Amino acid sequence: MKDLNGEFMNVIESLSYNEKKLLLALEESGGVSSPERMISSGKFDLEVEVMGAASWLSNKGLATITEDQSKFYVLADAEVVDRGLPERRALIAINEAGGELSMADLAAALPAGEDKIAIGWLKRKGLAAIKEGTLSLTEQGIIALKTICRTRFCSRGWPPGAYPKGMRIRSWSRISRAGRG
Repeated sequence: MKDLNGEFMNVIESLSYNEKKLLLALEESGGVSSPERMISSGKFDLEVEVMGAASWLSNKGLATITEDQSKFYVLADAEVVDRGLPERRALIAINEAGGELSMADLAAALPAGEDKIAIGWLKRKGLAAIKEGTLSLTEQGIIALKTICRTRFCSRGWPPGAYPKGMRIRSWSRISRAGRG
């Protein structure tokens, strides 16, 4: 039979300063914490210190690391919500022109190349047909017109100016002593 007490003492003696510091900090916090809380409580200065110690403790079976990562996609151009998507604006323009609109008239209605974006999506979704340089609504396009959100903010929009730019990724980590959740 192995000397478990001796093995445990060897593991304890082999712990680094940050590993010991993290175990004590976890004990003070009830056995579970996050790197952010460890830093904000003044126990550690850098996230890399916490995560490094946690990783080594996890490898030694003395702690577990639980990670959760979520991705948030946000419009890069917040004005799209106010203006509307190019394909939706194109549908409305075609409808207001009586169900058919020339490509040139659509280009005038949707400046800065948005007409090309709109045409691509209209074709891909089967909302409009192109024949001899004229766009015409399909049956799918007419149905889509009935369901377009005409309010300033669709079901879950943000108020103007409250749009973060680009993509956001939020990471969350939780560290606990082995045997605790």
